[in-house]
Amino acid sequence: DGRLAGCLPALHIVGAQRAGLGSLHWTLRRGWHKGLATNAGDRELHFFSMDNRYRQGLLWYQQRFYPTSDALRRCDAAADAARAVEVSSSYFDYPRSALRLFAVAPHARVAVVLREPVERAVSAFNLRWLTWLCGKLIWQLPRCWEGVTSEAAVKENQVGPFQVHAALKVWRACAPGDGKAPEKKCLEADYLSKLRNKSTTELRDLRRCQQAANRSYGGGGGGGAPPVDWEGCLGLTGAMMGPKQVHKAMEDSSFVYRSMYATHLRRWVRHFGAEQLLVLGASRLLSDDRTVRAAEMGRLAAHAGVARAAELVHDSVLDEASPGAKAKGMRAGAFENSREYLLRAPADVTRATAQWLAPHNCELAALLRAHGLAASASLDE
Repeated sequence: DGRLAGCLPALHIVGAQRAGLGSLHWTLRRGWHKGLATNAGDRELHFFSMDNRYRQGLLWYQQRFYPTSDALRRCDAAADAARAVEVSSSYFDYPRSALRLFAVAPHARVAVVLREPVERAVSAFNLRWLTWLCGKLIWQLPRCWEGVTSEAAVKENQVGPFQVHAALKVWRACAPGDGKAPEKKCLEADYLSKLRNKSTTELRDLRRCQQAANRSYGGGGGGGAPPVDWEGCLGLTGAMMGPKQVHKAMEDSSFVYRSMYATHLRRWVRHFGAEQLLVLGASRLLSDDRTVRAAEMGRLAAHAGVARAAELVHDSVLDEASPGAKAKGMRAGAFENSREYLLRAPADVTRATAQWLAPHNCELAALLRAHGLAASASLDE
Protein backbone atom coordinates (compact mmCIF):
# COMPACT_ATOMS: atom_id res chain seq x y z
CA ASP A 1 0.00 0.00 0.00
CA GLY A 2 1.58 3.29 -1.07
CA ARG A 3 0.14 5.26 1.84
CA LEU A 4 1.46 2.79 4.42
CA ALA A 5 4.86 2.67 2.75
CA GLY A 6 5.05 6.45 2.97
CA CYS A 7 5.11 6.20 6.75
CA LEU A 8 7.65 3.39 6.90
CA PRO A 9 11.37 3.33 6.05
CA ALA A 10 12.31 3.80 2.42
CA LEU A 11 15.29 1.51 2.94
CA HIS A 12 15.87 -1.46 5.22
CA ILE A 13 19.51 -2.44 5.81
CA VAL A 14 18.95 -5.97 7.07
CA GLY A 15 22.39 -7.41 7.85
CA ALA A 16 24.59 -9.25 8.02
CA GLN A 17 25.45 -9.29 11.70
CA ARG A 18 29.06 -8.26 12.46
CA ALA A 19 29.43 -6.72 8.99
CA GLY A 20 29.93 -3.10 10.02
CA LEU A 21 26.29 -2.09 10.44
CA GLY A 22 27.04 -0.17 13.63
CA SER A 23 29.60 1.91 11.78
CA LEU A 24 27.23 2.43 8.85
CA HIS A 25 24.47 3.52 11.21
CA TRP A 26 26.81 6.03 12.87
CA THR A 27 27.69 7.51 9.47
CA LEU A 28 24.02 7.89 8.54
CA ARG A 29 22.98 9.28 11.91
CA ARG A 30 25.88 11.71 11.80
CA GLY A 31 24.26 13.27 8.73
CA TRP A 32 26.19 11.97 5.74
CA HIS A 33 23.12 12.60 3.55
CA LYS A 34 20.43 15.20 4.27
CA GLY A 35 17.89 13.00 2.50
CA LEU A 36 18.37 9.97 4.78
CA ALA A 37 17.42 9.76 8.45
CA THR A 38 17.64 6.92 10.95
CA ASN A 39 15.20 6.21 13.75
CA ALA A 40 15.63 7.90 17.11
CA GLY A 41 16.62 5.94 20.19
CA ASP A 42 18.18 2.48 20.09
CA ARG A 43 19.87 1.60 16.82
CA GLU A 44 18.15 -1.74 16.29
CA LEU A 45 14.41 -2.23 16.63
CA HIS A 46 14.30 -5.99 15.83
CA PHE A 47 10.65 -5.45 14.87
CA PHE A 48 10.44 -8.04 12.11
CA SER A 49 12.76 -10.59 13.74
CA MET A 50 11.49 -10.80 17.32
CA ASP A 51 7.94 -11.97 18.05
CA ASN A 52 7.54 -9.79 21.12
CA ARG A 53 8.48 -6.66 19.14
CA TYR A 54 6.28 -7.63 16.19
CA ARG A 55 3.29 -8.03 18.48
CA GLN A 56 3.56 -4.37 19.46
CA GLY A 57 2.09 -3.59 16.08
CA LEU A 58 2.79 -1.44 13.06
CA LEU A 59 1.80 1.81 14.73
CA TRP A 60 4.50 1.28 17.37
CA TYR A 61 6.99 0.59 14.58
CA GLN A 62 5.86 3.62 12.57
CA GLN A 63 6.30 5.84 15.62
CA ARG A 64 9.99 4.90 15.90
CA PHE A 65 10.46 6.95 12.72
CA TYR A 66 7.58 9.44 13.01
CA PRO A 67 7.06 9.96 16.77
CA THR A 68 4.08 12.30 16.41
CA SER A 69 2.01 9.97 14.23
CA ASP A 70 -1.14 8.74 15.95
CA ALA A 71 -2.58 6.36 13.37
CA LEU A 72 -1.38 4.01 10.69
CA ARG A 73 -0.79 5.62 7.30
CA ARG A 74 -0.86 9.05 8.90
CA CYS A 75 2.48 10.67 9.65
CA ASP A 76 4.39 13.91 9.19
CA ALA A 77 6.38 12.67 6.18
CA ALA A 78 6.50 15.68 3.89
CA ALA A 79 7.42 15.21 0.25
CA ASP A 80 10.75 16.94 0.77
CA ALA A 81 11.54 15.35 4.14
CA ALA A 82 14.43 12.96 4.69
CA ARG A 83 13.64 9.36 3.91
CA ALA A 84 13.72 6.98 6.85
CA VAL A 85 16.32 4.21 6.95
CA GLU A 86 16.26 1.23 9.31
CA VAL A 87 19.42 -0.68 10.19
CA SER A 88 19.03 -4.10 11.81
CA SER A 89 21.54 -6.95 11.92
CA SER A 90 18.94 -9.59 12.82
CA TYR A 91 16.60 -9.37 9.81
CA PHE A 92 18.87 -11.02 7.23
CA ASP A 93 18.96 -14.48 8.81
CA TYR A 94 16.33 -14.66 11.59
CA PRO A 95 13.28 -16.85 10.84
CA ARG A 96 10.24 -15.06 9.37
CA SER A 97 11.91 -11.62 9.07
CA ALA A 98 11.89 -11.47 5.27
CA LEU A 99 8.31 -12.73 5.04
CA ARG A 100 7.07 -10.26 7.66
CA LEU A 101 8.70 -7.29 5.98
CA PHE A 102 7.35 -8.39 2.60
CA ALA A 103 3.82 -8.76 4.02
CA VAL A 104 3.93 -5.19 5.31
CA ALA A 105 5.93 -3.46 2.59
CA PRO A 106 6.20 -5.59 -0.57
CA HIS A 107 7.74 -2.73 -2.54
CA ALA A 108 10.42 -1.91 0.06
CA ARG A 109 14.04 -1.39 -0.86
CA VAL A 110 16.44 -3.73 0.95
CA ALA A 111 20.22 -3.57 1.35
CA VAL A 112 22.54 -6.30 2.65
CA VAL A 113 26.16 -5.85 3.72
CA LEU A 114 28.28 -9.01 3.55
CA ARG A 115 31.61 -9.57 5.27
CA GLU A 116 34.12 -12.35 4.55
CA PRO A 117 32.13 -15.25 6.06
CA VAL A 118 34.78 -16.91 8.24
CA GLU A 119 35.80 -13.53 9.68
CA ARG A 120 32.15 -12.78 10.39
CA ALA A 121 31.58 -16.08 12.20
CA VAL A 122 34.67 -15.64 14.38
CA SER A 123 33.79 -12.00 15.10
CA ALA A 124 30.30 -13.05 16.20
CA PHE A 125 31.75 -15.63 18.60
CA ASN A 126 34.28 -13.13 19.95
CA LEU A 127 31.53 -10.65 20.81
CA ARG A 128 29.37 -13.35 22.34
CA TRP A 129 32.19 -14.68 24.50
CA LEU A 130 32.84 -11.18 25.81
CA THR A 131 29.11 -10.81 26.51
CA TRP A 132 29.07 -14.06 28.47
CA LEU A 133 31.93 -12.77 30.62
CA CYS A 134 31.39 -9.00 30.81
CA GLY A 135 27.71 -8.32 30.21
CA LYS A 136 27.05 -4.59 29.86
CA LEU A 137 30.73 -3.79 30.39
CA ILE A 138 31.37 -4.59 26.71
CA TRP A 139 29.90 -1.14 25.96
CA GLN A 140 31.90 0.65 28.64
CA LEU A 141 35.49 -0.64 28.65
CA PRO A 142 37.84 -1.45 25.73
CA ARG A 143 39.16 -4.47 27.68
CA CYS A 144 35.92 -5.31 29.40
CA TRP A 145 37.36 -8.26 31.32
CA GLU A 146 39.43 -5.80 33.36
CA GLY A 147 36.20 -4.55 34.93
CA VAL A 148 35.09 -7.99 36.10
CA THR A 149 36.74 -7.66 39.50
CA SER A 150 34.22 -9.21 41.90
CA GLU A 151 31.06 -11.26 42.20
CA ALA A 152 29.21 -7.99 42.75
CA ALA A 153 30.57 -6.62 39.45
CA VAL A 154 29.38 -9.75 37.65
CA LYS A 155 25.89 -9.54 39.12
CA GLU A 156 25.64 -5.81 38.45
CA ASN A 157 26.52 -6.08 34.76
CA GLN A 158 24.88 -9.31 33.63
CA VAL A 159 21.25 -9.29 32.48
CA GLY A 160 19.88 -12.68 33.54
CA PRO A 161 20.42 -15.60 35.92
CA PHE A 162 21.98 -17.86 33.28
CA GLN A 163 24.47 -15.16 32.30
CA VAL A 164 25.29 -14.44 35.94
CA HIS A 165 25.94 -18.12 36.66
CA ALA A 166 28.17 -18.55 33.58
CA ALA A 167 30.17 -15.38 34.25
CA LEU A 168 30.63 -16.21 37.94
CA LYS A 169 31.98 -19.63 37.01
CA VAL A 170 34.66 -18.05 34.82
CA TRP A 171 35.51 -15.31 37.31
CA ARG A 172 35.87 -17.76 40.20
CA ALA A 173 38.13 -19.98 38.10
CA CYS A 174 40.32 -17.19 36.72
CA ALA A 175 40.42 -14.33 39.23
CA PRO A 176 43.17 -14.46 41.89
CA GLY A 177 40.87 -12.91 44.47
CA ASP A 178 38.16 -10.38 45.23
CA GLY A 179 38.92 -6.99 43.72
CA LYS A 180 41.06 -8.59 41.02
CA ALA A 181 40.39 -9.01 37.32
CA PRO A 182 40.62 -12.52 35.85
CA GLU A 183 44.09 -13.61 34.76
CA LYS A 184 44.56 -13.37 31.01
CA LYS A 185 46.06 -16.84 30.49
CA CYS A 186 43.09 -18.42 32.24
CA LEU A 187 40.66 -16.39 30.12
CA GLU A 188 42.51 -17.39 26.97
CA ALA A 189 42.10 -21.06 27.89
CA ASP A 190 38.37 -20.52 28.51
CA TYR A 191 37.99 -18.69 25.19
CA LEU A 192 39.73 -21.42 23.19
CA SER A 193 37.81 -24.19 24.93
CA LYS A 194 34.43 -22.59 24.29
CA LEU A 195 35.29 -21.59 20.72
CA ARG A 196 36.34 -25.12 19.81
CA ASN A 197 33.34 -26.63 21.58
CA LYS A 198 30.85 -24.29 19.89
CA SER A 199 32.47 -24.71 16.49
CA THR A 200 32.65 -28.49 16.67
CA THR A 201 29.07 -28.81 17.91
CA GLU A 202 27.61 -26.47 15.29
CA LEU A 203 29.49 -28.04 12.38
CA ARG A 204 28.34 -31.48 13.55
CA ASP A 205 24.71 -30.31 13.60
CA LEU A 206 25.01 -28.70 10.16
CA ARG A 207 26.50 -31.89 8.70
CA ARG A 208 23.70 -33.91 10.29
CA CYS A 209 21.12 -31.71 8.57
CA GLN A 210 22.91 -32.02 5.24
CA GLN A 211 23.21 -35.80 5.57
CA ALA A 212 19.53 -36.15 6.46
CA ALA A 213 18.59 -34.16 3.37
CA ASN A 214 20.92 -36.26 1.24
CA ARG A 215 19.30 -39.50 2.45
CA SER A 216 15.80 -38.16 1.90
CA TYR A 217 16.61 -36.73 -1.51
CA GLY A 218 18.48 -39.81 -2.61
CA GLY A 219 15.46 -41.94 -1.87
CA GLY A 220 13.26 -39.76 -4.06
CA GLY A 221 15.50 -39.77 -7.13
CA GLY A 222 16.38 -36.82 -9.30
CA GLY A 223 19.54 -34.80 -9.68
CA GLY A 224 21.01 -31.64 -8.27
CA ALA A 225 21.77 -30.52 -4.74
CA PRO A 226 19.26 -31.63 -2.10
CA PRO A 227 17.19 -28.89 -0.47
CA VAL A 228 17.76 -28.57 3.27
CA ASP A 229 15.26 -27.20 5.77
CA TRP A 230 17.95 -25.56 7.88
CA GLU A 231 15.58 -23.72 10.19
CA GLY A 232 13.54 -26.81 10.93
CA CYS A 233 16.51 -29.14 11.31
CA LEU A 234 18.40 -26.73 13.58
CA GLY A 235 15.30 -26.21 15.73
CA LEU A 236 14.94 -22.50 14.97
CA THR A 237 11.19 -22.68 14.38
CA GLY A 238 8.31 -24.43 16.11
CA ALA A 239 5.66 -23.92 18.75
CA MET A 240 8.18 -23.98 21.59
CA MET A 241 10.48 -21.35 20.07
CA GLY A 242 9.52 -18.02 21.61
CA PRO A 243 11.54 -14.81 21.25
CA LYS A 244 14.01 -15.74 24.02
CA GLN A 245 14.59 -19.22 22.62
CA VAL A 246 15.09 -17.96 19.06
CA HIS A 247 17.45 -15.23 20.25
CA LYS A 248 19.51 -17.68 22.29
CA ALA A 249 19.75 -20.17 19.43
CA MET A 250 20.73 -17.52 16.89
CA GLU A 251 23.16 -15.59 19.08
CA ASP A 252 24.72 -18.44 21.10
CA SER A 253 24.85 -21.36 18.67
CA SER A 254 24.52 -20.19 15.03
CA PHE A 255 27.86 -18.58 14.27
CA VAL A 256 28.58 -20.61 11.13
CA TYR A 257 24.94 -20.88 10.02
CA ARG A 258 24.64 -17.09 9.92
CA SER A 259 27.62 -16.99 7.54
CA MET A 260 25.85 -19.31 5.08
CA TYR A 261 24.89 -16.24 3.09
CA ALA A 262 23.31 -17.96 0.08
CA THR A 263 20.77 -19.71 2.32
CA HIS A 264 19.56 -16.40 3.70
CA LEU A 265 19.90 -14.23 0.60
CA ARG A 266 17.87 -16.70 -1.45
CA ARG A 267 14.92 -16.05 0.85
CA TRP A 268 15.12 -12.29 0.26
CA VAL A 269 15.42 -12.73 -3.50
CA ARG A 270 12.36 -14.99 -3.45
CA HIS A 271 10.23 -12.37 -1.68
CA PHE A 272 11.48 -9.09 -3.07
CA GLY A 273 13.19 -9.73 -6.38
CA ALA A 274 16.63 -8.60 -7.44
CA GLU A 275 15.55 -5.10 -8.47
CA GLN A 276 14.64 -4.27 -4.86
CA LEU A 277 17.89 -5.65 -3.42
CA LEU A 278 21.34 -4.12 -3.06
CA VAL A 279 24.26 -6.22 -1.84
CA LEU A 280 27.39 -4.42 -0.63
CA GLY A 281 30.77 -5.70 0.49
CA ALA A 282 31.80 -4.65 3.99
CA SER A 283 35.45 -4.36 2.99
CA ARG A 284 34.61 -1.57 0.55
CA LEU A 285 31.94 0.09 2.66
CA LEU A 286 34.44 0.35 5.54
CA SER A 287 37.52 0.90 3.38
CA ASP A 288 40.32 3.18 4.55
CA ASP A 289 40.16 4.70 1.06
CA ARG A 290 37.68 7.57 1.30
CA THR A 291 36.95 7.43 -2.44
CA VAL A 292 35.94 3.78 -2.21
CA ARG A 293 33.74 4.40 0.83
CA ALA A 294 32.08 7.40 -0.78
CA ALA A 295 31.30 5.37 -3.91
CA GLU A 296 29.66 2.59 -1.87
CA MET A 297 27.66 5.11 0.17
CA GLY A 298 26.56 6.67 -3.09
CA ARG A 299 25.22 3.32 -4.27
CA LEU A 300 23.32 3.01 -1.01
CA ALA A 301 21.77 6.46 -1.44
CA ALA A 302 20.78 5.75 -5.02
CA HIS A 303 19.11 2.50 -3.93
CA ALA A 304 17.12 4.46 -1.32
CA GLY A 305 15.96 6.78 -4.09
CA VAL A 306 17.76 9.96 -3.07
CA ALA A 307 20.08 11.99 -5.24
CA ARG A 308 23.78 12.23 -4.50
CA ALA A 309 23.75 15.97 -5.11
CA ALA A 310 26.60 18.04 -3.65
CA GLU A 311 24.24 20.14 -1.53
CA LEU A 312 22.76 17.01 0.09
CA VAL A 313 25.88 14.94 0.78
CA HIS A 314 28.45 15.61 3.49
CA ASP A 315 31.38 13.42 2.51
CA SER A 316 33.35 15.16 5.24
CA VAL A 317 31.55 12.84 7.66
CA LEU A 318 33.59 10.01 6.14
CA ASP A 319 36.73 11.72 7.43
CA GLU A 320 35.43 12.10 10.98
CA ALA A 321 36.38 9.80 13.81
CA SER A 322 33.51 8.23 15.71
CA PRO A 323 33.77 8.01 19.50
CA GLY A 324 34.96 4.42 19.16
CA ALA A 325 37.64 5.40 16.65
CA LYS A 326 38.82 8.26 18.87
CA ALA A 327 39.12 5.85 21.79
CA LYS A 328 41.39 3.71 19.61
CA GLY A 329 43.58 6.76 18.96
CA MET A 330 42.48 7.03 15.33
CA ARG A 331 42.01 10.32 13.49
CA ALA A 332 39.25 8.94 11.24
CA GLY A 333 36.96 5.95 11.03
CA ALA A 334 33.40 5.01 11.96
CA PHE A 335 34.01 2.32 14.55
CA GLU A 336 30.97 1.83 16.76
CA ASN A 337 33.13 1.26 19.85
CA SER A 338 36.72 0.82 21.02
CA ARG A 339 36.24 -2.79 22.12
CA GLU A 340 39.28 -5.09 22.16
CA TYR A 341 39.26 -8.86 21.83
CA LEU A 342 41.33 -11.39 23.69
CA LEU A 343 42.72 -13.71 20.98
CA ARG A 344 42.67 -14.57 17.33
CA ALA A 345 40.85 -17.77 16.45
CA PRO A 346 43.24 -20.72 16.01
CA ALA A 347 43.91 -22.11 12.54
CA ASP A 348 42.15 -25.42 13.15
CA VAL A 349 38.86 -23.62 13.84
CA THR A 350 39.07 -21.21 10.90
CA ARG A 351 40.16 -24.01 8.57
CA ALA A 352 37.23 -26.28 9.49
CA THR A 353 34.81 -23.36 9.20
CA ALA A 354 36.21 -22.37 5.79
CA GLN A 355 35.92 -25.94 4.51
CA TRP A 356 32.26 -26.12 5.48
CA LEU A 357 31.47 -22.69 4.02
CA ALA A 358 33.33 -23.21 0.71
CA PRO A 359 30.39 -24.77 -1.21
CA HIS A 360 28.02 -22.24 0.32
CA ASN A 361 30.27 -19.45 -0.93
CA CYS A 362 30.06 -20.98 -4.41
CA GLU A 363 26.26 -20.95 -4.10
CA LEU A 364 26.45 -17.30 -3.08
CA ALA A 365 28.62 -16.42 -6.08
CA ALA A 366 26.16 -18.13 -8.44
CA LEU A 367 23.19 -16.40 -6.79
CA LEU A 368 24.80 -12.96 -6.96
CA ARG A 369 25.67 -13.32 -10.61
CA ALA A 370 22.38 -14.92 -11.63
CA HIS A 371 20.47 -11.92 -10.29
CA GLY A 372 22.99 -9.24 -11.18
CA LEU A 373 23.74 -8.44 -7.54
CA ALA A 374 27.56 -8.66 -7.64
CA ALA A 375 28.25 -5.07 -8.65
CA SER A 376 30.93 -4.59 -6.02
CA ALA A 377 34.55 -5.65 -6.54
CA SER A 378 34.68 -7.10 -3.03
CA LEU A 379 31.68 -9.30 -3.78
CA ASP A 380 33.28 -10.51 -7.00
CA GLU A 381 36.27 -11.62 -4.95
